[in-house]
Amino acid sequence: MKLSDFVTKEGRPNAGLALKGSSVRYYDHLLERHILPAYGSYPLSELNRAGIESLLANLRQKGHASRTLRGVRATFSMVLKTAVEREN
Repeated sequence: MKLSDFVTKEGRPNAGLALKGSSVRYYDHLLERHILPAYGSYPLSELNRAGIESLLANLRQKGHASRTLRGVRATFSMVLKTAVEREN
């Protein structure tokens, strides 16, 4: 399953169960702005630490704030943890 499909079918519908509305909006913004454009078409099984670190390094190089980098990392972590828990 592609990352974008997982986020649409599993991640977004269930995020509101564990997070406040403002957190859901923040994570959704990071997904739409940074994560899905870069890795949305990748199968979940092909995502790895090196790819995530590459995205973070690219964002840092473009001048994004540390807060944004932490948010992107946390969002990736949350999505991938959910995927593992749901065995996708």
